[in-house]
Amino acid sequence: MLLACAFVTSPSKVQGAEPSRDELLARIQSRDRAAMLEAGNTRDASYVPALQGFIDGRTRSVEDDATKLEKMDRDSGITNGISAEAEIAHELDDPSIHAAKAALAKLGVRKYLDETLTELTTTNSLLYRAERDRARGSTAGSAAEERVALYNTRKTALDKLAYIADPSTVRVIASCLADTVAPHPAPPGVTSRVFRTSVAQLAGKALRRIVSNPPPSDDVQVWQQWWEQNKDKYP
Repeated sequence: MLLACAFVTSPSKVQGAEPSRDELLARIQSRDRAAMLEAGNTRDASYVPALQGFIDGRTRSVEDDATKLEKMDRDSGITNGISAEAEIAHELDDPSIHAAKAALAKLGVRKYLDETLTELTTTNSLLYRAERDRARGSTAGSAAEERVALYNTRKTALDKLAYIADPSTVRVIASCLADTVAPHPAPPGVTSRVFRTSVAQLAGKALRRIVSNPPPSDDVQVWQQWWEQNKDKYP
């Protein structure tokens, strides 16, 4: 799942016009990711109940459906081999859920910022579980599956952290500048950078949206040097 575009807000339909509160609330209820991100950008905590309500409602619906399907499988004696936990992880790996959580983190709801940092730094997250299930069978061997799942999880987390733009995350993001291994080696004859973007490069792009004094270049070594010179400013 490609989510980078989910964390870029677009201008209003009417140039220069800000959407009304009622309009944003209605769009949030209709699963409009752009509206969720716009709400986060307002820094107005009054949007928190609507965003949290969307997440809670969607989570209850997914959990109820997964429980019902699991019961149907047991009653019929036929199973698709997918546990309720795996089904929930897959269904909650939803761009609208990610957008709502990112917006809430930007509005100061700490648990969603902590959740995103967990996605970036560990494999103990629903996002990693969903990415691992998605990679299973699509790559050669379990080591490759794990590498691709970990990369995709970190990419999504870094996209969210770039949007949230909380200075307290700089040190954690900067730790990714050491991860320079390309997760998808380019096939022979292919020169597209899509295949060679490392986690370190993604971290540099995220840092550029957060720090006040970024280096003039996006080169990873330049970012690594910048971090050595500036890390004392970010406890």
